[in-house]
Formats: sequence, structure tokens, C-alpha cells
Amino acid sequence: MTVLGDPADLPDVEQRAVGVSLRQLLRRLDSHGPPPPPPDAESLRRQVPLLSSGTLREAVAKGHHVLSNAGLRGTLFGGLDSEGQHWAYVSTLALDELGERETRVLEELADHPPAYLVAAIGRPEFDPLGGPGSRGSWTTVAAHIMSYRRQYAVSDPTRALGANPIRPVGLAQETDWRMVVEEMRWSVGNLGEHLVDPRVLAVFDPTGRVGAPKALAALNDLGLGRVTVPEARQRRIRAAPSHALRSQVTKALGLLRARPLDRSAELERLKASHDTLRVLYRQDRAPGGGNGRRPPDSARVDSHDQLMGRLDELDAAITAARRDQSQRQAWDAQNAETLAAGRVAAEELAGREREALLALKEDPPQHLAAELGRPPASQAGRRVWGDGARLIEQYRTRHEVDDPTRAFGGVPDDPAQQAQLTMVQQALGRVRDGLRLTGAEQPALPPPPHEAALDQ
Repeated sequence: MTVLGDPADLPDVEQRAVGVSLRQLLRRLDSHGPPPPPPDAESLRRQVPLLSSGTLREAVAKGHHVLSNAGLRGTLFGGLDSEGQHWAYVSTLALDELGERETRVLEELADHPPAYLVAAIGRPEFDPLGGPGSRGSWTTVAAHIMSYRRQYAVSDPTRALGANPIRPVGLAQETDWRMVVEEMRWSVGNLGEHLVDPRVLAVFDPTGRVGAPKALAALNDLGLGRVTVPEARQRRIRAAPSHALRSQVTKALGLLRARPLDRSAELERLKASHDTLRVLYRQDRAPGGGNGRRPPDSARVDSHDQLMGRLDELDAAITAARRDQSQRQAWDAQNAETLAAGRVAAEELAGREREALLALKEDPPQHLAAELGRPPASQAGRRVWGDGARLIEQYRTRHEVDDPTRAFGGVPDDPAQQAQLTMVQQALGRVRDGLRLTGAEQPALPPPPHEAALDQ
């Protein structure tokens, strides 16, 4: 018997549909009185848990076929022959065993969800109303996502459903994609009918407006103070889908742009100048003017007036700087919680990106290896490689690219996309320069056929 969950225990879309249909047939059969168990029922109960999930699915498919035919012949109720009774019993055991295995895998996914699931539907703890039932809702949606990925061999660690199937892929895949998107759209924490662009469900921001590392650096400004976000609120923030986190980060960054200027350094400089002039003023008023010689009265009066005038200007400047600094401190106190929540959201987004990039580094897909080569061994080189992978995956997300061999797909027709592609390729040029500096092996064109033959 399988003890630990195996992703192969999850059904694909077709297998899930067959299982649901079979379960309906079995319920109808039970409602008219379940058929008697076959003579070898006890042996079957012992054997079924030992079978592979693939064998069990074959049993489910066979049971569905036999019972569907019995229903068409009108023999499902009361006239089920021995073969039908056997497969009704076997397929029931198989469905139950497969259901337990699927539940086990989904529970493990809920405990340790990959970045692409967290980005799309958050973590199972997230519930805007504080209710207890979010885990069941989460695993239901996760089950549909995983079935789609198995059905259509989606392995993208940054997008739960891969690219939108906009190219001709067949009505079945497009229909399945739309059904799963609807499940995600109405899952806990998502935007329902307002979620008009499924691209926002990806790990990387398709708009490029929220760069998690840069946002985190801005919100980590020590001048803001380290306001502690309550643990319960932190859990809710970290469990939200990525598009909700980006909204929170965008709000915090927008506030940060309106933050009054920091005049603390200027205030210290003004106070130092004021103290220096005050000393000079006192010396100038002392007998002898501080140098043993008393200047003419008119000169002393002019010097006093100049010093007093400058001191008055500094007093006014210090008062204005203190007032501005007080306004900044009041602004910080008023917006500290929002900024702290934005910092937590940025931390979570950055963590999800790191996890997705780690998956890409561990098993780089062909389109990344063609552009960047294999990830280098050094820590510095892997960091630079990750920067390039982020640029490419962000572009692929924004423009729904799913070409397995070409990082950017075909040549775009849209001028705006062409301009963005040029910018990305220029940035990748700098990434390649960085990889060369770290000693990473660069991708190269294969040699001509005659040179390859000579090498052999």
C-alpha cells in the first residue's frame, strides 16, 4: 500500500470525469438496493490497496464501461449479471482507494504548496471572513488545477495552468482551461467576476509594475521603524494569492511616494551652523571682540547686525525643518501599519519568486538553457542566472508564451511587444556579461557538421 502521497496518484481531467460519472452510476445503483458482493469479495478488499494507481484507474474505467452499458440496456437496476456485479464491487473499492490516495496527496500539497499554487489561490489558511472551511475549498480547487496539469503535461513552476491556450489547441483543452480558471476565480481570496486577467495568477507580475525584490528594499527602509504586524494578520497576508499581495504592495509604495521628505540631516546641519554663529556672536560682543583689539563702533554694529540677521535666518530655517520633520513623524505614525503590511506582502512575494526560481535552477527548461546556459555552480553566478530567468519568465507570462524551446516564442507583430522584447534582450545582454564575469559557461551554437565529424 502506498504510504506517502505520490503526484501520480492524482487523476487527470478525463480520469476525474470518469470517476465522477461512475460514482453517480453507483449511487443510482445503491438507491435501488446494492447488488450482492461477489464470492471473492474478501480477497478483493485485501488486493485492491496493493495495486498501483494506474491499475486502479483501469478498474474504474472498466466498471464505468460495464455499468454504462447496463444502463443503456436497462439492466442496471435488478438485472445486473455476475460480471456487472463484480465490476460494480471492484470499481467501488478502486474509487475509494483512489480517493484516499488523492486526499493524501492534496493534504501534503496543502501543507507544502508549490509557488505556482500559492500564487494562484493562496494558502489554505486564507479566509477573508475568518471561517474554518478554507482548507477544504483550497484542496478542491488545487485538485482541479493538478488534474489540468497532468492532462496537458504542464510543468511550468511559475504558472498554475501554463499559458492561456490561445493558439489552436483543440476545444477540449480550451474548455478544460476555462472551467479550471472559473474554479480559481471563485476560490477563497480571489476576485470573482473582477478577475478579468488570469495572467495575474502567475508567480511573476505580468505587468512588471511590482518588482518584489526592489519593493522589499524600499519598504525595508530603517527610517520607517520596524512596526510589528500582528501574527494573525501576517498569516492572512502570507496566505493571500499573489495578485492580492501585489495590490497591497502597490498601495504601500504609493503611500511611500507621498511621504514627506526626511530633513533630519538638514536639521542637524542647521543646528550646528546656528551653534557656531552663536559662539561667534558672543565673542564679538565681548570686550576686545575676542582678539584684544576693539574695532570702531560702526564696524562692531555692522558685525552684530550681520550675525543677528544670520542667526534669525537660521532660527527660521530650524523652525521650518522641525515642523516638516514633525509632519514626517506624524505621517509615519499614521501609515506605519499599512507600510508594515506592505512589507510583509513584499517579503511573501519575494519568497514565492525565490522558490519558483529555485525550481527553475534545479531543473532548467530548454528555453532557459538555450538563452542562459545551465545555472553555474557559484552562488554569485546562480544569482545572476536567476535575474535572467526572472526577466524571461516575466515576459513569457505577460505575453502568454509557452514555446518549450524558444524563450520568447515567435517574432511578435505588436510594436509595443517588439519594444518590450528589445528591452528584455538588452537586459539579458547585461545578465550574460555578469555570467561571464562569474565564470559561468555560456550557451553556444553547435559546430558545423564537418567539424563535429572531425571531433569524433
